[in-house]
Amino acid sequence: MEAFKLLIVSNSFGSCGGDVFEKLSDAGIEYTKVHSEKIFGERELAGLIPGYDGIVVGADVVSRAVIEAGTRLKIIAKHGVGLDNVDLEAAKEHGVAVTIGRNSNSVAVAELAIAMMMNLARNLNEHSRNIRNGEWIRFKGIELSAAVLGVAGTGSIGKEVICRMEHFCRNILAYDAFPDREFEKQHRITYVSLDELLEKSDIVTLHVPLAEETRKMICRETLGKMKRGAILVNTARGELADEEAVADALESGRLGGFGIDAFAKEPPWGSRLLKQKHIVMSPHVGAYTGEAINKMSQYAAESIICFAEGKPVWNRVI
Repeated sequence: MEAFKLLIVSNSFGSCGGDVFEKLSDAGIEYTKVHSEKIFGERELAGLIPGYDGIVVGADVVSRAVIEAGTRLKIIAKHGVGLDNVDLEAAKEHGVAVTIGRNSNSVAVAELAIAMMMNLARNLNEHSRNIRNGEWIRFKGIELSAAVLGVAGTGSIGKEVICRMEHFCRNILAYDAFPDREFEKQHRITYVSLDELLEKSDIVTLHVPLAEETRKMICRETLGKMKRGAILVNTARGELADEEAVADALESGRLGGFGIDAFAKEPPWGSRLLKQKHIVMSPHVGAYTGEAINKMSQYAAESIICFAEGKPVWNRVI
């Protein structure tokens, strides 16, 4: 019987736990890891994928053309959670399984979002920059205990944020298309509409998945509903916010601060956000901790091995 052949294009796969490669080898899986500092585009990946039964990807573009080029392709394992870079319809049509690292990065992303909230609440970036420039300027901050926190999206990451922030904030509002009423009772939060959350919150953090109905959910209209001087944090997907509208809101003072880890275009060279004050930026590192990377690698390897052996795959989405 021919060996199961696996292509690994996620650069961080196995970087925080080398035993995943041993596990693959012990299971009789022949793997090829392609090292690259950049994300693979459609054309590059389509040229690499023929001859492989499975692939482990990060943010690489797995389009219909890539899936169709993979004449032996049977499974796509995402080294992460978000699937907006994978054409799920094409995968379904071609009978290709898709798995994710479910809950692998929830703590890491939640902690980054909280770090950004705290930074912006006390203007730490601005204070540091001004002192380096020889300026002794003090900005008034806000105390989290007096702030209303709005959590948009209560999946695993949103819930991790709430579990930590309930020790800081007395009042937490939440929005989700599918409210978890049991979680609401246990953590003394209140589910409200998105409009009410935006209107009443001093800090808003986004943790919803990217879909047509959430694309640019933060736009000029919704920014206009927020409290003047409120803080907004986006560690989810860049396309959730209209970055031009956010830049205008920062310049006008409508937004008091903005934290962003995921940009609509990455790297965001040329974006007006790069010139703004009261902003905290990071290069899409929400899941970039040793612990999260190891979990993502383990989950991806386990899903490949189970699939190759004909066993149930617990983190399969298709």
